Amino acid sequence: IEWKSLDQMRCPVDISIECYDRPGVLGMITTVIAEQKINIREGKFGPLLTDRGKNTLSYRFDGDEIGFERLTLEVAGLDQLNQIMDLIREVEGVTRVIRQ
Repeated sequence: IEWKSLDQMRCPVDISIECYDRPGVLGMITTVIAEQKINIREGKFGPLLTDRGKNTLSYRFDGDEIGFERLTLEVAGLDQLNQIMDLIREVEGVTRVIRQ
């Protein structure tokens, strides 16, 4: 049996990103993630619900051109997760990033 070392292990983590729905924002976010050598396992994108709660992002269009991205990332640990969430927050047009 071959075991991966701890620095090679990755855990899937779901995050949600609230952002302005405009051309290029998804590409900018995924570029930031790729530059950190983090794999995106899954993604879902669309308009944002008006009745969203503090810690959730939802899916009904509210007419103000705000969208969401829900991503499953493979991260090496909490430090890497916090770092990538901070970097995503710096992307122009991103208004909120939360862990699901």
